[in-house]
Amino acid sequence: MLVVDPRPLRLVDITQHPDSYGFPAGHPSMRSFLGVPIVIGGVPVGNLYLAEKEDGGEFTEADECAAVRLADIAAGAIERNRA
Repeated sequence: MLVVDPRPLRLVDITQHPDSYGFPAGHPSMRSFLGVPIVIGGVPVGNLYLAEKEDGGEFTEADECAAVRLADIAAGAIERNRA
């Protein structure tokens, strides 16, 4: 979804999302999911994914804000490295 629509995405159970199609054999199970795009100059260059929140709950708006900030920091590092 983040490739098609590069906006933060929080899911309580990724397996229940209509676009979910499973995981490869041997992949650890995942339910809770938070994904945010890494964007440079308005262009997505990657994604940051978090899954299975430690307490077993769902990711919060605060978690999303922290992940977006981390993605911004990653974008800055990538941009500086490219320069």
